[in-house]
Amino acid sequence: MNKALVGATALALALPGARAADSPTIVQIRANYNAVNAQIEQGRYRAQRKEVRLCGDSVVSYTRWLDGRGVVRRLTAEQIDDAMNASTNTLTSLWFSASGRLGFVLYQSSDETYNVYTDAQGRIVNNGMTGRHETAELRVYFDSAGRVIRTLSKYAMPKNELAAHIADFKKMAAQPWGSLTGGCE
Repeated sequence: MNKALVGATALALALPGARAADSPTIVQIRANYNAVNAQIEQGRYRAQRKEVRLCGDSVVSYTRWLDGRGVVRRLTAEQIDDAMNASTNTLTSLWFSASGRLGFVLYQSSDETYNVYTDAQGRIVNNGMTGRHETAELRVYFDSAGRVIRTLSKYAMPKNELAAHIADFKKMAAQPWGSLTGGCE
């Protein structure tokens, strides 16, 4: 079973206030989310994958799922940044309607910190995780005109950071598959 899919499903049901005063649009977006995930789980959508190496040790793995008409119904980007003593994992998942309109985004980012111990000869003798920061989780719902109609975040997020994430999500949704690349800026 796909761990990212299970985690995304659990999150969609877990955050406080997730079911409070749902508008018909939110209900429709959630129904699409569940339908797309069910189609993926049943193998009814065609998956395409590509991996892009960024600067240093960073890698972004893209996966998109297309329905029988070739419409993208889900797109994920998983970025793993590894440094000598830390790792950041970011998973951005976008769900699209049958007409290809962006409806929902789930963004998750976690940081892990490691200590590396060496002996007198410089050999690694212990490499273990010493701390793990909480995973940041953000959910964004879009109406049929592409406007944000709801955001839910596990932790308080400054408005400028939220706006930057939303701009990134919209940019990612609009990019053709061939232009989802990486590189140093």
